[in-house]
Amino acid sequence: VFVSDRADNRVQKFSPSGQFLTEWGTNGSGDGQFIFPGGIAAGPGGVVYVVDTNNRRIQKFSSSGQYLDQWGGYGAGEGQFNHAVDVAVDTGGYVYVTDSYGSRVQKFTSSGEYVREWGGAGNDPGQFNLPLGIAVDRVGNVYVTDGNTNALLAAAAVSPAMVFRELARSISFAHFDIVNAAVVDVLTLIVQVILL
Repeated sequence: VFVSDRADNRVQKFSPSGQFLTEWGTNGSGDGQFIFPGGIAAGPGGVVYVVDTNNRRIQKFSSSGQYLDQWGGYGAGEGQFNHAVDVAVDTGGYVYVTDSYGSRVQKFTSSGEYVREWGGAGNDPGQFNLPLGIAVDRVGNVYVTDGNTNALLAAAAVSPAMVFRELARSISFAHFDIVNAAVVDVLTLIVQVILL
């Protein structure tokens, strides 16, 4: 179990029973350092991705905390972030990042190569106002919460076209059950589905 500790600018690792195992990170902008780390996700092979929110980058680590790589930077271009918040990884190793102030989701290879993005500011299907949380299920559906429109969005990687469908609106106390891809309890959120 990996936990990003925003207040102390570190990542902590625990056993499934909650026993502390290790930690890494300090305040700063160097390799392995963080300024307000956000979302965290483990990918195939035990690789760990951490959103380094105020450094506007994604950092990649081994499961023991060894720094491996990073990508990002401030901006609105491909691979850049205005305010990255959360990260998810699919079974193929693709990395998805919510860029809240950029009103978009970006998809990357495991090495940080930009693949595509979707979103844009607005309230229409497929648009975001403040994308926050993100999760991916076993079959490639991507779920995104949109805080300002009270939305939760899902995306399935089945074709190059993107089709959007609203699943629910104004759900109280909902969150993602990532393993079953079930929406269980997400605090005041709307849901849309995106087919990649």
